Amino acid sequence: MRYRLVVAALVGVAFVVSACDDPAPTELSQDTSPSLYATPKKAISITGVNDLSGPVPGLPNIINPECMTVDAGTGMAHFKKCTVVGPITGDLVGDADVTLTGWMNLATGVSRSHGHGVLTVCHADLGCGSFAGPFKAEGAPGGQTISTANAHGTGDFHTLQLRAIFVERGNTNVYDIEGVIF
Repeated sequence: MRYRLVVAALVGVAFVVSACDDPAPTELSQDTSPSLYATPKKAISITGVNDLSGPVPGLPNIINPECMTVDAGTGMAHFKKCTVVGPITGDLVGDADVTLTGWMNLATGVSRSHGHGVLTVCHADLGCGSFAGPFKAEGAPGGQTISTANAHGTGDFHTLQLRAIFVERGNTNVYDIEGVIF
């Protein structure tokens, strides 16, 4: 009798698990019901420029300079919750407000940082809103920094995501943006 109960229980579990499996997706689809929020029917590619250059050549536009310390012995700059701001132009028009923590070797330009950013922008097809999320950045010898961001929409953009890469033009703190909104 006990054997039959165990077998029945296993068959029942297998039935429930197979009934609950989601079917394999066959294509990308989105809800097409009317909405008050911006919802693209397909991914939208974006390009643009984010100018974070500051008054000191080679350094970004840090609005709270007390967040940065420089060790003269090692030539290392350390950033802790530094806020960097600058305009965005291109397919997205608005401003970037980024808080970063990391370090930079001032002699070689090699750097690593992470943080959180908010892009308050307008798009011709989607309207205006904000994207907020984490980012990671790495600077190569010579100072070129490449950052990646995965930001979620807020406000009117709350159903959208932005995935983008920001590639610095040399050591200028001006970044070319390529990404997708979906």
